[in-house]
Amino acid sequence: MERYLNILKDYLANPNSDFAILITGKWGCGKTYLWKNVFAKYLKEKTNKKPVYISLFGVKDTDEIAAKIVGQLFLGSKKYLTSGTVIGQGFLARAGFKSACQAFLDSGIKDFRNHVICFDDLERIESPLTIKSVLGYI
Repeated sequence: MERYLNILKDYLANPNSDFAILITGKWGCGKTYLWKNVFAKYLKEKTNKKPVYISLFGVKDTDEIAAKIVGQLFLGSKKYLTSGTVIGQGFLARAGFKSACQAFLDSGIKDFRNHVICFDDLERIESPLTIKSVLGYI
């Protein structure tokens, strides 16, 4: 695990990087465990960075991704808002936003240097969304 933690430390040491870390491996090998129990723990305890976990399981469009980001950044919720839920739509409507994407854009957050976002379950997105479009979006 120390080897992987050193990769994260190197990544964090370069605040102007224009790349991301991709964790690959077979299903069940511990990728999510590595994030939640090693990386997120390190970020919370040893840095000023906020770990943000976003599962892409079942996501059908980029608006749902934005809703999950908004839910994590503003609500800190373990239960994410999604544009497809009545709760998510009601919250956004009461807040005066047409969509989660609009809420995200209007939030004014342009600087993510204090956040490290993990997008998990990329292979579990739903059609019509494609992996290529998700990677382009994030």
